[in-house]
Amino acid sequence: MRSKRGVVFTQVDCQNDRHRRPVLRRVMLPRGGHGKCRFYRRQDQRRFRLLKLIRPLFDSPCWRIRDHPQLGLDLSFGLPYLDVREPQETESRYERVRSLFARRRVTVRASCWLWIQCALWTVSLGDGSKVSCNGSAKRRRIVLENLEGEKIIRVRIEPNSGQTRFEFDLGGTLAVRRFGRGGGDTLWTLYKPNGYCFSVRSDGRYSHAHSSKPESEAVWLPVAE
Repeated sequence: MRSKRGVVFTQVDCQNDRHRRPVLRRVMLPRGGHGKCRFYRRQDQRRFRLLKLIRPLFDSPCWRIRDHPQLGLDLSFGLPYLDVREPQETESRYERVRSLFARRRVTVRASCWLWIQCALWTVSLGDGSKVSCNGSAKRRRIVLENLEGEKIIRVRIEPNSGQTRFEFDLGGTLAVRRFGRGGGDTLWTLYKPNGYCFSVRSDGRYSHAHSSKPESEAVWLPVAE
């Protein structure tokens, strides 16, 4: 749904789309005005196309929220799995590197995860607790731990700036916005189970490409026309 504040995707829309019964709005048209009706249909088709691309966000609660000052914020979704790296031989001259590669490494990974990259973010909880990326490390840890377990039910993307608001079922929200005007930094990326990534930039454009494809080769399309 396109609103004054951006393009909105909800969990209800996702459920209806699974059953091939999209929720449609009644549009009031002026007399003899068919152009606006065609425009609405194009917007609706684009919206449901985007909805399919971000559907994994609505499938399960978030877990293992990690915050890193340089790397950003990431939230895990979907089923966890074990990524096992078997011992390997290396020709490195460093003893520490050879020692690390000589061991088996087991890492718990998420089948789907959301990475907040070059952006400012703010998290609010249903009880009124709030923290931003500029808050203290202790405050960020407490609020983010309490956000774990909530499910995303609504996503709103502002088509001019890429500013995004993720709303959760227990009252939590995650607001993401760009650092300033101009530029084309990637605000956030959704890594999906099929190996594809859905990214939103600070100029209101998105891309959907395989994670193995360089970002410079991705095709960026407007979130809304």
